Amino acid sequence: MLQAIKANIVYAEATGFVCKENAYLVTEDGVIRGVFDSLPAQYQNAAIEDYGDAILLPAFADMHLHVATPSYIVWTRSCAIPALTCANSIMRSPSKSCTN
Repeated sequence: MLQAIKANIVYAEATGFVCKENAYLVTEDGVIRGVFDSLPAQYQNAAIEDYGDAILLPAFADMHLHVATPSYIVWTRSCAIPALTCANSIMRSPSKSCTN
């Protein structure tokens, strides 16, 4: 089955984390075929789940122990996604909260 998820997508490459806004993650029979800025022609028949402004992240093990590391802060600052900016703000000042 061909499926696509549309969201703000963060994933890892050999050189580090990549952030793509309003991108598509395409899977076929449970196998990831790729992450694309726009849906390629060969995947136009995919069932699309649009998650709007949600952020699709890889699973982070023990995130509570590792999220405040310098590498996390560097890659989230480069993403310019509001929820990640807010998370960084809270880590620097836990008394803050994110509100719309």
